[in-house]
Amino acid sequence: MGYIYAVCSFIAFKFNQYVIARKILVFGLTKEFNEKEPALSLYLRTDNHVGLIELLDNIHLNENYIDLLKAIVYRHEKNYLKAYQLIKDSEHPGTHFLKVRLLYELKDMYNLIKLSKSNVDVLLHLTDQQQQTLLRYLVARNLFDEAEYIIHSTEVINEDLSQTFEDAKGDVYYRYSWTSYRANILGVNHDMLTVNELYERISKQNKQMQNLGFVLFVNEYYLNKEYVPFINAHIVPHINAMPESLHYINPSAIYALNFKFDDDTEEVIQIQSLLNQIQQGLDAERLLKELKGLLETTLLTHQHVFTFRRILLENKFDITKGYFVDLLESNRKMESVFHYAPLFSDKNIQKNIDQVVDEVYPPRTKKRIYNVVTKQLVNSDSFFTLPKYYLEHLEENNSRVEQSVVLFKHYYNIGKEDDLRFYIIDKPVDKRVKVHIRISQYLFKQKRYDEALHEIEAGYLANNKHVDVLRGLIRTHHVLGNVDKRFEFVQALRKINKSRLFKNEYELAKQEMELFHTKWELPSSFPLATDFMSRDKKILFVLNKALPAVNGYTIRSNEMMKHVVSEGYKVAATTRLGWAPEHEGYETPDTSNDEIRTHYLDQSSVYLTNQTPVIDYFNAYAQALDQAIQIERPSVIHAASNFQNALPALQLGRAYNIQTVYEVRGMWHHTQSSKSKGFMNSDRFKLHEAYELYCCEIADRVICISESLKEYLIEKGVDDSKITVVPNGVDTTSIQPSEPDQEIIEKYDLEDTKVIGFVGSITSYEGLHLVIEALKQLNDDVSVTEHFKFLVVGDGPYRGQLETYAEYLDVSHDVILTGKVPHEEVSKYYSVIDIAPFPRLNELVCQLVTPIKTYEAMSMAKSVIVSDVGALKEMVIDRKNGVYFEAENVDALVKAIKEVIHLDNLGNNAREWVIDNRDWTTLTNDIVLQYSKESVS
Repeated sequence: MGYIYAVCSFIAFKFNQYVIARKILVFGLTKEFNEKEPALSLYLRTDNHVGLIELLDNIHLNENYIDLLKAIVYRHEKNYLKAYQLIKDSEHPGTHFLKVRLLYELKDMYNLIKLSKSNVDVLLHLTDQQQQTLLRYLVARNLFDEAEYIIHSTEVINEDLSQTFEDAKGDVYYRYSWTSYRANILGVNHDMLTVNELYERISKQNKQMQNLGFVLFVNEYYLNKEYVPFINAHIVPHINAMPESLHYINPSAIYALNFKFDDDTEEVIQIQSLLNQIQQGLDAERLLKELKGLLETTLLTHQHVFTFRRILLENKFDITKGYFVDLLESNRKMESVFHYAPLFSDKNIQKNIDQVVDEVYPPRTKKRIYNVVTKQLVNSDSFFTLPKYYLEHLEENNSRVEQSVVLFKHYYNIGKEDDLRFYIIDKPVDKRVKVHIRISQYLFKQKRYDEALHEIEAGYLANNKHVDVLRGLIRTHHVLGNVDKRFEFVQALRKINKSRLFKNEYELAKQEMELFHTKWELPSSFPLATDFMSRDKKILFVLNKALPAVNGYTIRSNEMMKHVVSEGYKVAATTRLGWAPEHEGYETPDTSNDEIRTHYLDQSSVYLTNQTPVIDYFNAYAQALDQAIQIERPSVIHAASNFQNALPALQLGRAYNIQTVYEVRGMWHHTQSSKSKGFMNSDRFKLHEAYELYCCEIADRVICISESLKEYLIEKGVDDSKITVVPNGVDTTSIQPSEPDQEIIEKYDLEDTKVIGFVGSITSYEGLHLVIEALKQLNDDVSVTEHFKFLVVGDGPYRGQLETYAEYLDVSHDVILTGKVPHEEVSKYYSVIDIAPFPRLNELVCQLVTPIKTYEAMSMAKSVIVSDVGALKEMVIDRKNGVYFEAENVDALVKAIKEVIHLDNLGNNAREWVIDNRDWTTLTNDIVLQYSKESVS
């Protein structure tokens, strides 16, 4: 009937009979707060919104009811905000349906949640699709408590919705790493907070994100002995109270910390006892048969599951044997043991695990296991391949994005990425794009940047306006050093969604591009002092870093300055704008009354090196340096690598007619190219190379660190007459041989062993994996009577891979990685070393730079072995003060180690040679010669 009234009213309205139209409309209205008002339908379908609002404004019915009708009209007009404002204050239950729909359309989650907590059944008023979308929206923003409240307070029975939420709660544990949680949830970019402050911040999160934070914290820090008491006292009790969180704790942490498990009934204790015996390597067949009987009446606890997984990972028995298969077939409770991705990704056990799961479980159970494992692997950044049956399942069931992503990871990791195009070609565009984005991110985190670029470019071809695609292109081109391409996609993202750019990102990309195409010089408006007068024999060292930070760079700087002072010069120093000792855990010393005054320019709150657009940075750095120059009034500016540190100083030297020296300590872009495949052909490499040569061109004199580097600079066009080689040196009076430190020997069980030792930063180009291979050969060789251990003192980006490689070769028991040690304790570690190898790889960076640590080892009378790369061969006279071998040749390294064992005087000869040729006292004369005006050609 309402619809008939609607037709009649609408006809009257079209013939301009507004009074009649209004009266008929009144008859057609339900006069109730309902979702449906048929009398309005024809007006709405013909978009006569203005006329209908005018009619409603002149109808004298309940004011709240009229506001509801007008809100229905405005909603149809897609004016959701105006519609909501009309009814937001109404408490009539009949407005709930429209309030919910409007808030959903406005994406006003705050008021939607508020409405839910005022006893409104939000889900009741949404379609199934809208319910799923709302849930995903809340979960994506980590509003788990709110989502759970909405689900539990509804009359709607939707099993799919509940399952989606439970899956999402689990997924969040795999979606975040500690680093991303700390940055995105806690708002902390570095470990700047104390453990107590981190705990307090996590405690302020909602329930789900609080649980996640505690789990991630435990997994990150359970091996840190300083943190363990705090974790046991404050975080373990929280997780004990939320036993479902235990599934996400690293199994090793379970045993390292004071976790409590389910009630310890007699049967529970018996089961754990049996599992402990299996783990100890006792009769698995007998013990598993006993276990089978107990499990008929007792549930598996969390601790049982963790122990079982650990037993399987450690391959304690042959799981393909009938007695284990029989246990699985007779007890479905065992299924949860296999809800753990490492069982399917560990190459040592995955084949047998996969075979057993395929044989024992019916399709539905296998699917459940595979889905759990897939959800874990989709967020895994580690390298893995998949076993046969799990792979077949994914190849046949890859409609969901996470399934395709895990499948892609596998194919990329076996080098058959071209085969997987078949699995994605027919997918909808939005799913294809998501897969390309996720795979690109995975490859990027594995530092497989060319492959990451290939994937994100495929995503770009599918959708060139997707913001995550553009972010991926920006990120990958940036790391690959493609300056122009990076700026191109920054511009594109800026046009589409400016909010997705990071702070200063546009200017960072733009100014690097400008620097690539145009040389930087002091701005014409730079306020140079007009009355500058230099002080005779006053040297200003412009350094990247300085003491108290300790590394090869700062040691060289300190020794040079100290010995230049001993030659009658006055010396001051500056450190790079944006750096301070506090960044590396030191306090900034007051050097104002020291013989060598250091200006720590810092200003890192404003001018962090990598977060300030480069031209702005150079301009600010020049101003800060100028202030130091006015204070010190040097006659010589001695600026050290790299160009980002030296260029402003050299330009100021030219402007004030101050003698300048550029000290090239290495080609840092070559170091980067050793870490990133393809970087040598990039825009950024070319930019750095051009500016290094430009600094050499504008400096009056050039000091470089090796003959190889000198030859390289000459080859690139630098005038050979202005270059002097001042190699690394040592203070042989302070670095001397000492008796082996008994405490270190006992601590690392080094008695009756030959210790091969390395002290320094652990990077890939050091070639330390070659020493591990040589160690295995030596200790496996029955003709070699000595037993060798490899002591690595230091830390660095390659440490994890080195540890993994030692495990892979089964020599972990003979490889000792101490981590970073205090500088004052380094000599104790050197004292126990017999052989000091420097097996650098045959890469350009290794050809050009002589490491200071080699001379330190020689000064301590160690038997030194070096690979035959250019810079290292300059340091050793073969079989006189050391031995060298063919780079990257393990057999040659083994031969060299065997040889030096019998060269009794090699270490003493090395020390004598260093005293005569590389003591800083000897080298200083070559340095001060560069400060003489007469030396300038």
